Amino acid sequence: MIAQEDLIAKTKEEILSLLKEINRPGIDNVIRYITVSNYFRARCNSHHQFRGGLAVHSLGVYNEFKKLKTNLPEDSIRIVSLLHDICKAHHPEYDYIGKGHHGIRSVMLLKALNLKFASGEYEAIEKHMHRIQHTPSSKIYNSCEMLRHYLHQCDHRDAATFPGGFNSFVADSRKNLKYQFDTLLYSTKRPGIEIVIDHLYRHKEAFYKAPASVIHHNNFEGGLVKHSMEVYREAKKMYDKLVTKDFDDDSVILCSLLHDVCKYDEYEIKNNHPARTEKYKEYKEENPHGLKSLRLLCRWHLELTEEEREAIIWHMGKHAKDAIGKYGRSYEDVASQSMLVKLIHDADSIASKKAEKKK
Repeated sequence: MIAQEDLIAKTKEEILSLLKEINRPGIDNVIRYITVSNYFRARCNSHHQFRGGLAVHSLGVYNEFKKLKTNLPEDSIRIVSLLHDICKAHHPEYDYIGKGHHGIRSVMLLKALNLKFASGEYEAIEKHMHRIQHTPSSKIYNSCEMLRHYLHQCDHRDAATFPGGFNSFVADSRKNLKYQFDTLLYSTKRPGIEIVIDHLYRHKEAFYKAPASVIHHNNFEGGLVKHSMEVYREAKKMYDKLVTKDFDDDSVILCSLLHDVCKYDEYEIKNNHPARTEKYKEYKEENPHGLKSLRLLCRWHLELTEEEREAIIWHMGKHAKDAIGKYGRSYEDVASQSMLVKLIHDADSIASKKAEKKK
């Protein structure tokens, strides 16, 4: 593990190098400020609680942004990532900027330093603590919303790296299921995927905390995301063995991870036990739930192929009575014409049975 002072020095060198490459009015003032203030030695509050944590976190957010390959302007990525928490650095000359939450304080400080904002940067920094609340009528986020979305997500992704002090750092901390799940979804670059992820974060990240069932497999807190990842791993093993592939890995990711997405508000842990919510009772007639998951994803504007839609609808095979009733077709008929439909059903069955055996 790198020594703390070495980490501070390394982080400072990298951040200054990134900012100096930006050709923007006011950037020299910003660089001067972070050099004379406590930016490189300050702590964050609820995470990165160690000397130098502020700068380490800011650089970490930038690195998360780059991993996701968002195709957003590089200068904007650097500005919002490295400076979204700049108000936490503190300097006597600018400490009069003290009203409001730290997002608004950061943009007020940057304005005082005469930094010229490009489109979307001001709002992204100001509102980086809050996910976007609406579903856009255009079916995708515009560039300004996209910048804000990714800053919010990358801020949270990096915050998990150092949950406490410097000694709390664990090299494989990014291997948690939530991180893996989001990373796989982002990797598809499918139109609407950012909107889906924002919705999964609703209600205090209910999707990531929900059980996958009440009495069957993965009926514990976090069971839904665990089951979804287990289905993906089984499906990926099958996919890799296929000699002829008429669909790509993105289809495997989307159908595996989102086939049970409707359960995010149907199941919960109540009094330390798995339970059905009121929403479950409302949609009782739609269980099995393939159709409900698909309707939800369509409402969230996720772009899916017809074969992907069928794989989600029929993932419970002959038990998908809602699909049989609506389309008048048997699972065998649908699966005979689609390898993806069969693969997702088989992966779901295998993952479920393996989880049951472990109970």
